[in-house]
Amino acid sequence: MLHEFCLSLEEKNILERSRVTTLEQLASIQNEMEQLRQLLQATSRERDELAEQRDEKRLAYESETRETARLQRLLEQAESRSSQLREKITEMQDLQRKTQMEKDVLGHEKSEVLDRAEKAEQKLMELDKKMANDNFYVCRESYN
Repeated sequence: MLHEFCLSLEEKNILERSRVTTLEQLASIQNEMEQLRQLLQATSRERDELAEQRDEKRLAYESETRETARLQRLLEQAESRSSQLREKITEMQDLQRKTQMEKDVLGHEKSEVLDRAEKAEQKLMELDKKMANDNFYVCRESYN
């Protein structure tokens, strides 16, 4: 019986060590499980933050795309208006050159007309003088 009792005590010690080891393993597993739970929560928060950032970036991208399209339309309108203004400037420059040419021609014609008028006036004065002289001689002869 002593032998049985010794075996039983030895078995009891083995079982106790086994129980302590199992409890330590259980505590270790529970600790590891808590760490994994915390890691899972942190990862979930990070995933949510990344999803939120992705959504914000998508919205910003869409907004920038709309703004880029709007600016592109404005640029095209400005380029069109600029082209129209360049054409108008060219037309105005052509008109200015034409007007200047007409002015030059009219100035030349005016100068020619003034020269002719001056010559005609001189000729008239000469004729008046000649007629006055001729009349003077005619009148003189009639008195004589």
